[in-house]
Amino acid sequence: MNAMGHMLVARVAWDKLTPTAQAAVEKLNANPHNPGAGKDCSDQDNDVFSASTWMDNVRPTYKEMHFVNTPLDGDGTLPAGPNSITFLNQNLGVLRDPKASEDEKAEALRITEHLVGDLHMPLHNSDNHDHGGNGFKLNGHESLHSFWDSGGKQWTNVKRPLNGPAKDQVIKMAAQIENQYPMEKYRIDASNLKPEDWSREGWQMSKDDVYEGVTQGQAPSPEYTERARNDMNREAALGGYRLANLLNDIFQ
Repeated sequence: MNAMGHMLVARVAWDKLTPTAQAAVEKLNANPHNPGAGKDCSDQDNDVFSASTWMDNVRPTYKEMHFVNTPLDGDGTLPAGPNSITFLNQNLGVLRDPKASEDEKAEALRITEHLVGDLHMPLHNSDNHDHGGNGFKLNGHESLHSFWDSGGKQWTNVKRPLNGPAKDQVIKMAAQIENQYPMEKYRIDASNLKPEDWSREGWQMSKDDVYEGVTQGQAPSPEYTERARNDMNREAALGGYRLANLLNDIFQ
């Protein structure tokens, strides 16, 4: 997901957090220290909206941890780590560890917020011998990966640090996604908190939707674009609901 996509997942989750979990998340997101990466937050990623973008902002640190490269022409068996699944589970363990420092938990939260989003983007969970769609070029220089990262070119990035209008835009777009794909309809799916299952869902979506009806070197059709937008709005909502359920469980 691009920065807007990650912030939408974080905002959807925020709307479903308990007051106790909100307070814990707000406190940790305000802590700028990241002992694992050795790179503090900046004003680009230091609030509850933008903290989910931090992991992209410190590339190449952790750059191999954003993906699960499951071959699309295989049987869907997940590859061994390290990958986004193993890294997410590791950081969830830090958040649950009473002996972990506040700095360690602050970084673990930012990683968790980011990877839940990545695990709900199909091309972060599959490889069709094209580096997760990065080598599949559409018209011009745009790749299939960037097309899906932007929710089918509907998630326009806003300048950070976020000002009032930019925050309002994130809030409005997240509310639209929640209305389109309400928690009540996806409560059972949202209760599945296994990253391995999320990755398999993304792999299957790549087989069913991502590579069907699109041709290299050509602009996606309106029908394909609409399908991608609906898929990614649903995944942003579901990712947000699952992130909220994880954090509500951790910060009881």
